[in-house]
Amino acid sequence: MSEEMDAGDILLQTDVPVDSDEDCGALAQRLAEIGGDLAIRTARLLSIGEVQPTPQFEEDATYAPPIRSDETILRWSEGPIRCRNQVRAFSPKPGAFCCFNGRRIKALDLQIGGSCEDGLPPGMITAVTPDGVFVAAGSGIAILRRVLPAGGREMEASAWARGARIVRGLRFDPITPEERG
Repeated sequence: MSEEMDAGDILLQTDVPVDSDEDCGALAQRLAEIGGDLAIRTARLLSIGEVQPTPQFEEDATYAPPIRSDETILRWSEGPIRCRNQVRAFSPKPGAFCCFNGRRIKALDLQIGGSCEDGLPPGMITAVTPDGVFVAAGSGIAILRRVLPAGGREMEASAWARGARIVRGLRFDPITPEERG
């Protein structure tokens, strides 16, 4: 046993693949269940002397710095894959955000659409359908499916768009100089 954080020998471990649709909240829940089962199994194996401790090497450790608020901003210029991965990584908290008319919108579900017409500025809304709000993102389309408007409640993006009178050709507020054009 070591008094240092995340140090000491490894007693038992398992590989856990991350599902392509899994967000951070769902992964954390799944890891908690797997970790609980693994802890029980480890205790049982320790009690009968069947655990072979494996050293943990400091040089192999990786450290995650605290999340900066600017990392949670959706940058439409970086493309739909990057935007989708931000939503997955920061869900449920702190969340990935964009702005429309100066109001913050938390993206709860964002899917990858097809390719985008050349020359459309990042953040331009290309369509609003029952499936969501289609947004130019890099050379592709990001589809906002669920959102949480500032001061509002979680809703389908298409319902938010109807209420906010969002139509094709409007743009989310630009964040980067590239998005400002």
